[in-house]
Amino acid sequence: MNRQRQKQNKRKVSRRPQQNLLANRPSFALQPLATHWVESFNTKLTTTVTSGQIASVINIDPTTLITNWATRFQTLYEEYRVVGAKMRLLNFSSNNPGTMLMFWDEKSATAPTNTTASERATKRVNAGSVDRAHTMTWNARDLLDLQYTPIGTSVVPVYWKLFTNSANNGSSAVATDYCTVDFKLHIQFRGFVAV
Repeated sequence: MNRQRQKQNKRKVSRRPQQNLLANRPSFALQPLATHWVESFNTKLTTTVTSGQIASVINIDPTTLITNWATRFQTLYEEYRVVGAKMRLLNFSSNNPGTMLMFWDEKSATAPTNTTASERATKRVNAGSVDRAHTMTWNARDLLDLQYTPIGTSVVPVYWKLFTNSANNGSSAVATDYCTVDFKLHIQFRGFVAV
């Protein structure tokens, strides 16, 4: 009787389906893997008299965002992929700071408008709040983003966008160094370059 129950219990217990981890495996046996969080340089964003707006798009491309990409990583590894990003924005005070609308866009490099930013903004920040840094994170979910790319090839898995203007969001018509933004990119590398 006990054996029958054990057999039935074994049948009932279903194994959890294993995740497809092929993308995390080396492409050949004993190929080394490495993961790094790498910081980008600061980018200054300003408003001007003529437009009174910021409609900014920053390509999250490690080959251009990261200082000395070629000498730091291209000489070491064969392939890479960006699996995540963390944005940090620092505001500077202005007479009429207004609201900044920010979002990640995985598909389009087109500069944001007030309408698209209002619809898609996942973070809204008053530019006058200069007491702390504001952050946003992005994690790759698209299988195309998770494919490895040769280390010398540029790839943009996501775009970070910011919009503010004096007409709709109350920003100053003129502001020098309205804010600065920088990124930490979560990058996975595969394969050492043969020396």
